[in-house]
Amino acid sequence: FLLHMRQCRYYAPTVFFTLASVWAYWRWLHRGRHGAWLWLVCMLGLFHTNWMPGLALAIAMGGHWAFSGGRRRLATRSFITWMGVFAGFGLLWLAYTRGWEHGLPGLTFAQIRHNLEFYLKMVNSHVIPVWLLSAAAVVQWRRGRLRSLRPYDPLAVRLVAWTCGATLLALLLGRQHFFRYLIGVLPLLYLIAAWVLVRWWAHRPVVLATVVGLIMTTDLLHRPDHLLIGQPRVPLADYLYEVTHDAHHDSTKGIVTFLNTHARPGQTVQIPYSKAPVVFYTPLRVDMDPAAFSKQGTPDWIVFQRDWVASQSYQSPAFASVSAQYEPIHTAIPDHLWGNTPDPYLHLFRPPADLPGVVIYRKRDTPVL
Repeated sequence: FLLHMRQCRYYAPTVFFTLASVWAYWRWLHRGRHGAWLWLVCMLGLFHTNWMPGLALAIAMGGHWAFSGGRRRLATRSFITWMGVFAGFGLLWLAYTRGWEHGLPGLTFAQIRHNLEFYLKMVNSHVIPVWLLSAAAVVQWRRGRLRSLRPYDPLAVRLVAWTCGATLLALLLGRQHFFRYLIGVLPLLYLIAAWVLVRWWAHRPVVLATVVGLIMTTDLLHRPDHLLIGQPRVPLADYLYEVTHDAHHDSTKGIVTFLNTHARPGQTVQIPYSKAPVVFYTPLRVDMDPAAFSKQGTPDWIVFQRDWVASQSYQSPAFASVSAQYEPIHTAIPDHLWGNTPDPYLHLFRPPADLPGVVIYRKRDTPVL
C-alpha cells in the first residue's frame, strides 16, 4: 500500500475517491444532508480518475441497494435518477476518451480462472492472510460459535462485501492483471481483517497483538511456506531500507538521467518502453508510434531494454544496421521489467546484483553534451 501511495499516478486518488464514495453513499442511505450530491461528486471524481473502479463501484452500490437493504432506505425514483445522472456524465466521458478501444478480449474460462488465482494470491501474500482467517472461521463454526461473528450492522458489512466482490468480478474480466488494480479496495480489506481479528481475539489481547504484529511486519502468516524454503521476509524492513538509502536502481529513472546527461535538446530517441517518462522528463523527441522501435530508422539514440525486445530481433537486418551505424554504450542501469514498479512481487527494494545493464546506442555522428 505504501509503495503505491508514494507514486505520482492514479493510485492515491483512486483510494481516496473510493472511500469517499462509499462514505457518501452511506450518508445518502441515512438521509444525511446533501448525501446525494456528495455521492455524485465523489463518484465522478473516482470515474475521472480511473473509470473501471468507478464502474465496478456503481455496480456494487446498485446491487447493495437492490438486494441488500438499500431499497428500504432510498426511494426507487431517487436512486435511479441520481444513478442515471452519474451514468450520463460517465458515458460522455467514455465517448470523449474512446474508452471502448480498451475493450475486453475474447475471454476464456482458463483466463478468468488465471485472473482469479492471481488476485487471490496477491491478497493472501501481500494484504491479509486469507488462509488464516478462513481457517479460523472454520474452527469457530465447528465449535458452534459462528453466531459470534454476526456483524454489528449487516447493512454496512454487506456494502463492504458488495464493493470488494464487484471489484474482483470486474478484474476477472480484464485482459491483464496487476496488483495495482486492487488498490482502491485495500483499505476495505484491511477493515475486514481488523474487524475479524477483534471479534475473534479481543478477549486475548496478547494473541491479538502478536497476530497483528506478525501481519504488519512479516510475511510469516501470509506465506508460511516461505519458512520451508528459508525465504521469510520482513517487507517493512525492506521498505525502510529503501527510503533511507540513495539507491539508484530504477531503470526508467536511470535512462532518463543518462539521456539528460548526454543527449542534446531536440535529438531523437527510440525506446520500446518508458516512452512517457522520456517525453515528460527530457528535452528529446520520442517516436510514439508503437511499431517505431521495430522499424529501421536513424534516430540519434536507441535504447534497448532486454524484456521488451524479442530475442530474434538481434538477428534481424535492422539490428545489423544499428550495429554498423551506432556505438553501443553498456550502462550500469539495471535492465528491469516495467522499471521499478510498485507491484510488491516485482519491486526492487535493494540494488540488484543479477540483472544486466541497459544498452543504449548512440549514432556515431551524433554530438553529445
